[in-house]
Amino acid sequence: MFRNIIFDLGNVFLFFDHGKFYRNFSSLENSFTADELWKFVTSKRIDYKLSLGEFTPQQAFQSIKNEFKVKTGFRKFCQLYGDIFTPNNRMIQFFERSLFRNDHKFFLLSNTDAIHFNYIKKNFPIIMKIKYRVLSFEIGMLKPDVEIYKYLLIKYRIDPKETIFIDDIHENIVVAETTGITGIQYTSHSSFKDKYLALQKSPHNSMRA
Repeated sequence: MFRNIIFDLGNVFLFFDHGKFYRNFSSLENSFTADELWKFVTSKRIDYKLSLGEFTPQQAFQSIKNEFKVKTGFRKFCQLYGDIFTPNNRMIQFFERSLFRNDHKFFLLSNTDAIHFNYIKKNFPIIMKIKYRVLSFEIGMLKPDVEIYKYLLIKYRIDPKETIFIDDIHENIVVAETTGITGIQYTSHSSFKDKYLALQKSPHNSMRA
């Protein structure tokens, strides 16, 4: 049977809007536009380097500060950069019910960075109930690199045939399934529930018991 559930974070547990950071930071500074800030961050791959752990939060801030001569301090920058999330209450409720039943082990596999994850820890403590975590910025790998899935399987010694992976991005699901994991692409909660229940009731799942 399926004993393990691996959750993605963004657009599964928490919805996000990166544009909120660009809008709020540019509005606070009032010396550059949100579009100018976005173009600089993406062209210099600052967000990508943060997610891989190649940039510290301080280095990311300094790059932006040097380019735009910002007056905002580092702490406020981190608060604005992190404040892009809203909870997916239906998925959180699903997780809480599953946690109460104690019928699965739960894992988190996320492309994220230190600023975002520190913000999440403080503002969405339910996420910290997932004790087994693989975070891109800590290990220098990003989904959909197949090695990140292998890393999780080896690190926590779990059987991919007993594992469901929930992610909103199709490519991430496709690559995960090459390792033997069963994937569910999260496009809506009702669709997810239908797919999840179908897997739990499938004869193939019963054969794994």
